[in-house]
Amino acid sequence: MVLALMGILAGASGPTGTAEWAYLDRVRLWEVMDLPYGVPRKDVFRRVLSTLNPGAF
Repeated sequence: MVLALMGILAGASGPTGTAEWAYLDRVRLWEVMDLPYGVPRKDVFRRVLSTLNPGAF
């Protein structure tokens, strides 16, 4: 969720853009976040975001 929100704030549009942004900024992200499996791919962002209830936000 944090990566998705950061990606949107950085101007990414959707899961693909968020994954691309995270990959390009991975070195800085690894310095501030624990990412033991690396940067998530677009499919992970898509699955996580599709399970959220927009009304809850």
